[in-house]
Amino acid sequence: GTKIRTINLLMHDFSELEKSNPGDIDGLAGLFGRVMGEIMAVREDEWADTLRRLGFFLGKFIYLCDAYEDIEADIRKGTPNPLKSKYGNPDFEEECRTILMMMMSECCREFESLPILENVEILRNILYSGVWGRYEAAREKRDCSGGAVPENGEG
Repeated sequence: GTKIRTINLLMHDFSELEKSNPGDIDGLAGLFGRVMGEIMAVREDEWADTLRRLGFFLGKFIYLCDAYEDIEADIRKGTPNPLKSKYGNPDFEEECRTILMMMMSECCREFESLPILENVEILRNILYSGVWGRYEAAREKRDCSGGAVPENGEG
């Protein structure tokens, strides 16, 4: 139906943008977020807007976390990655973490406004700590391999 059509159009726009402007972090993450938003808003009911926003920020987080995780491999292979222009900056690590934290805090704000009763603690645990697993693993690997290390010595 319409939802599938919307997702297809967004994915089409996404792949076009990836070809034409692979460094457009906001544009690419935003389109990916909108896809996730459509997936989360299962029904058009009173919670659809909140779920759509939750999905939007979760999608942006997933997209950016993935780009963060793959940056070295993408540079080696010459594949598109929107973080390429920022990689190598002294504040690369801090900037990535800050963006991801902003996305997840927006996502959690939407989550907390939903009337979720079942499994709320499990879901909260996933959003507040589980989603950071891949980020932490990628960051640790980068630190060990002598990649960019944050100046403030965190980690």
